[in-house]
Amino acid sequence: MKSYIDEEPIFDDVLKEHYNEIFVFILKQIENVEDSKDLTQEVFFKTFQNYHKYDPKKAKVRTWLYKIANNHVINYWKSAYIRKKVNCEIDFARIADSEDTLETLIKAEDFTIILKLMIKSLSKRDVRIMNLYFFSELSSSEIAISMRMNKKTVSNIISLSIKKIKDDLRDQHE
Repeated sequence: MKSYIDEEPIFDDVLKEHYNEIFVFILKQIENVEDSKDLTQEVFFKTFQNYHKYDPKKAKVRTWLYKIANNHVINYWKSAYIRKKVNCEIDFARIADSEDTLETLIKAEDFTIILKLMIKSLSKRDVRIMNLYFFSELSSSEIAISMRMNKKTVSNIISLSIKKIKDDLRDQHE
């Protein structure tokens, strides 16, 4: 029989093991080192405050951290400060030169444009799923656990969301 300690990692170990991974996840979306550091600190502070609520039977601690980080990034982009700070217009002529513009953006790691397209084109739930899909190394199963959804549903949302983003990109360019 496992002990409580074996099931629930000590917070210090979680911090050491996942800090850089969560920081990179946030940095890819925010593209600002200082803001990413701040958000990562907030994620781990929130994690620390709520660590007593973590249930290892529901998800791995890594999956739980990504869910918290993903929600923080979404809130960051929604904030009025950022809406004023970031120009939400997308230069569709610049990015639509390629046959598969979404793939081009992913390969170029132009995450800000991808995030703006997702926010513009998708529902809040689908944006959360796509953030996890594009910006983390979570599998569809881990995303399903994090979102408390069926794996097949998550896979369908990913496929449909990619198609919608591509269609919106094509429409905007024409």
